[in-house]
Amino acid sequence: MSDPDMKFDGTKVFSDTHPDIERKMIELMRTLTPAQKLARIGNMGRFMKQAAFASTRLRYPQETDREIMLRVVSRSIPADLMLKAYGWDVKKKGY
Repeated sequence: MSDPDMKFDGTKVFSDTHPDIERKMIELMRTLTPAQKLARIGNMGRFMKQAAFASTRLRYPQETDREIMLRVVSRSIPADLMLKAYGWDVKKKGY
């Protein structure tokens, strides 16, 4: 593979980004320390969690904060464990 900005399957990393901008973004990412990279990953995780809570809140505006949390958490925990750990029956109450 001769182009360092290509993924293993030959596609570009950012398909919707102009190649010059993509190259600059990749160059900037390569200058980050491991700690900075981990911090960015943590920030992305927090953003995804906030987005999941926000979208669930939009769908269920009448629910309590706890119910919103249970709906979000139920997407990543098996239904039987949700029932045992939280008393949340996914079959009855949904995700």
